[in-house]
Amino acid sequence: MDAKVRTSEAERRTAQAEVESVKLNINKRAATANADLFGAQQRKLAGDQQLASATYTRDVYRDEYQLSKRSLNDLLSVEQDVVQADSARINALYDQWDASVRYASAVDNLLMMLGIERKTERDNMLPSL
Repeated sequence: MDAKVRTSEAERRTAQAEVESVKLNINKRAATANADLFGAQQRKLAGDQQLASATYTRDVYRDEYQLSKRSLNDLLSVEQDVVQADSARINALYDQWDASVRYASAVDNLLMMLGIERKTERDNMLPSL
């Protein structure tokens, strides 16, 4: 009987260690996603500013091109800057959404965020993490 108790205690400690490991992994994924979200938000803000600046520069160059003070090559070069700034902004926006979904998934909020109820066919609640 004493051996069964020790075996059960060892199994309980192993299970508890696994639970703690999973909790640590969840916290790590949530922290990583949160940091990625913050970084993506900052990159999007920078992208918005770059796009505004590049758009303004393009408009000035277009006016100067029409007055024959800039070459077509200059205008195309600044147009490329606008496209690159917009592309960087869009990539940051995607990264922001990706990090938001990963964070919601890590903290077990994704289904709620998407409006999905945790009910199965038999009205049993799905287990939460």
